[in-house]
Amino acid sequence: MSYRRVVHLATSCKVALQCRPIFVDRKQLPHQPLSHSKQIRRIETQYKPPSQTKPALPPSPHSASLHLTHTDPKTGSAQIVDVTPKPSTHRTATATGRIYLSSHAHSLIRANGHKKGDVLTVAKIAGINAAKQTGTLIPLCHPLSLTKIDVGLTLSGDGGEDAGHYVEARATVACHGPTGVEMEALVAVSVACCTVFDMCKAVDKGMRIADVRVVRKSGGRSGDWAVE
Repeated sequence: MSYRRVVHLATSCKVALQCRPIFVDRKQLPHQPLSHSKQIRRIETQYKPPSQTKPALPPSPHSASLHLTHTDPKTGSAQIVDVTPKPSTHRTATATGRIYLSSHAHSLIRANGHKKGDVLTVAKIAGINAAKQTGTLIPLCHPLSLTKIDVGLTLSGDGGEDAGHYVEARATVACHGPTGVEMEALVAVSVACCTVFDMCKAVDKGMRIADVRVVRKSGGRSGDWAVE
């Protein structure tokens, strides 16, 4: 580094050390128009995005009501629905459910080798009886005069452990009345599966009831509906 460059560097540092901050009152400064970039920045800060609130979704075409009909809207207490003004129409409902079991219990059902007897026949009768007792088992369910109760149980094929071993219950219930029969179909399937458990629990403690649901209904104000 040359002598002249060293002197220049030292002089610059000395001047920088002697600098002091200068405070200026902005009110005394003349008004200066904003630059283009500052104008854009001011517009961005003033911009407010539209509301992000999503519009309310329309009610489902299969929804019979927008509130719980078994709850008093004024007091919140449970109540049975008054169906007096509703017209009587033909109504049906179908429900299904499965009970998964071991391959040993599965083979015994196929061979009718369980000590308690024919598992599928007993479970079918239990499902039919349960459908007729739904109004007693479910507190706020209306007792109905049922015109049809069809309960069937099917044993799954021997597809190996990966395919699973199960008994599938299917119940279809019908009536001519002011309210639906979905609960009767669900109770029939549930009790039929529980009966299979009772018949087979001596050889299989790990059975599992699953997939109980309504798959089809017809009639009433909400019309026909089926699982897609």
